[in-house]
Amino acid sequence: MSADPAEDPRFAELKALQSARLWDTYRDFAEKPGYRATCDFFFGEVYHTEDTRRRDRAFESFYANISRVLGGDIVRCMRQVIDLQKLTVELDLLCVRALIDLDIAPGFDMQAYERAYRHMGERDRRERQIRMLVENLFLTHKIFRRFGIGVGLHALHKFHRLRGDDQVTGFLWRGYQALHRLSSVRPLAEAVERREMERLQRIFEKGANRS
Repeated sequence: MSADPAEDPRFAELKALQSARLWDTYRDFAEKPGYRATCDFFFGEVYHTEDTRRRDRAFESFYANISRVLGGDIVRCMRQVIDLQKLTVELDLLCVRALIDLDIAPGFDMQAYERAYRHMGERDRRERQIRMLVENLFLTHKIFRRFGIGVGLHALHKFHRLRGDDQVTGFLWRGYQALHRLSSVRPLAEAVERREMERLQRIFEKGANRS
């Protein structure tokens, strides 16, 4: 077994389990034509089933360059995405460590995952992650609904694609395509905050009741 939890097979299994759980939790939104693309983006791209650390490093580099010439909501949004991704990866790796500590073998189910989550602790950071996701939903929707943003973003993505380094601009372009036609993201954002906080409370209360 590798000392790096990201190289442990449980890391990929953890991300796949989380992704499947998100789709199940928000199936009611995913089945609505207006929200399907948004769910695809946030639950498929932001919470990717693969290791996103290479993409996240590309975001850091892109952010360092673009923050020199841009300001306001766009740069703030990119900073939010970076911080959210960083926190998500950190929590995932801590959860893999908890799985290892508890000697939970690969092929684990949701019950074992929740046991590891309680063992990991970090409830405050998970609550922060949920709040960051909700805030990012609102901010990205606000930006992508602006007049003319799509033209500029498409041109930027095309330029970087020709250079062969469109990992970040491709992510942003897909986000734009997913969100700009959505009249309001509030129903989904409020559902995410409520459902995820309730689930977190259930997980930790379940552990407290057993102690």
